[in-house]
Amino acid sequence: MALGFSNKYDATKLDHSSKYPENMQHGNGWFLVHLGKGFHQFVQDQSFGFHQFENVEDSERVEWQYVPSILNDFDSSEANVLSIAYNQLILHDFLYGDRRANPQVYFSRRTKHTGDYTVNGERVELTQVQLEMDLVLERQSNITVFEAKKKFHKDFATYQLFHPYLYFERFRRTGKLMIGDIQCCFLQKHEVDAINVMRFHLYRFHNRQLDSIELIRKKEYILRETAPL
Repeated sequence: MALGFSNKYDATKLDHSSKYPENMQHGNGWFLVHLGKGFHQFVQDQSFGFHQFENVEDSERVEWQYVPSILNDFDSSEANVLSIAYNQLILHDFLYGDRRANPQVYFSRRTKHTGDYTVNGERVELTQVQLEMDLVLERQSNITVFEAKKKFHKDFATYQLFHPYLYFERFRRTGKLMIGDIQCCFLQKHEVDAINVMRFHLYRFHNRQLDSIELIRKKEYILRETAPL
């Protein structure tokens, strides 16, 4: 295409702030929110639209010994990142502190949501906005929604976690589903000095305000391959 996008929708898929033009990153800046059906709205102050990843401390880094499977590096997709984290029980350890936990698994899906929220004092109305969930885990009526990336970034567009939260929050609020806690997890996988590293940040939202995001905990797993017994 004329502007170099193989998919025209990539022009508005700005999932971290560095994708924005430099003149939009100064001062309070502007950022784009998705309204659905191809419509968008500009809102001022990027600090409301992007959340900076909190630093992982040395005490939050662990060595994770595992035996790789033949499909571990079969592809480099985000789905494969989540598959490795699940199959090697890393997700179980991070979320539940128990490798024996047995959550219900719901794989990647796209759906649509209609509703509203506020950001920086502005009301945003969504009409059949498309949202993606890379993975959903359910345990004891509590839900965790995942967003996965294959590279470390300094921040992320908050809507990536917020839209799935709004989707399930509506079902909880209306009593359609007896959902307990709704948590949102961002998983990033990157290779550092030929070693695979997985970095987790777990968040929750307190209401239908985009900036109500709160960190629950974070952790980094350094994957060390071992030979099978």
